[in-house]
Amino acid sequence: MEPITNEEDVKYYLGRLYFQNKEYKKAIKVYKEGLKINPRAIILLYEIGLAYSKLKNHNKALRYWKKLLKIAPYSSLADEVKWRLSK
Repeated sequence: MEPITNEEDVKYYLGRLYFQNKEYKKAIKVYKEGLKINPRAIILLYEIGLAYSKLKNHNKALRYWKKLLKIAPYSSLADEVKWRLSK
């Protein structure tokens, strides 16, 4: 798993703030900015998928979650994705 840089931290926490306020589109935008910094940041991939899921865009959620599974198939986030996909 790739470490998160300070700038990625900012994108993650700002995205979480938007997510918690149910501003899912804004959260996705900020998370994607973080992915530009580090495309292998699995927490951002997970969160983007979660936000798309909240918007009922399951195809896009699946696309980001598949990227996460490819990068870190044995991570705890991969386990979470597998659980969500099994529902």
